[in-house]
Amino acid sequence: KVYIIKNTINSHHIKNDQSIGTLKMQVIPDLYKRKIVVRFNMNKIDEVKISLMNSNGRQIEEKYLKKVKLGQNSYSRKIPKKDATGIYFITIENSNEKATQKILVDE
Repeated sequence: KVYIIKNTINSHHIKNDQSIGTLKMQVIPDLYKRKIVVRFNMNKIDEVKISLMNSNGRQIEEKYLKKVKLGQNSYSRKIPKKDATGIYFITIENSNEKATQKILVDE
């Protein structure tokens, strides 16, 4: 299962609906398929870097999306079983902003 970590002690949400800057990043987990969908907004056509790191700082994935369109965009990623349960950080970065969200992967 994948959860979004809220910024309070021992609390998690099924969907993170908070906006972060103009990116308005949302991370929506699929609890049973070990999958996350990241939604974000672009106010200009730009390249976007999406990174997934574990809590030890090991990079799991780094993906570059070229010429991302204006407005609402999304990216989905499955968390393979080989990646251990635990806390992960997903980061979206464009030429102007960087936003990071914490997620919990659990069996």
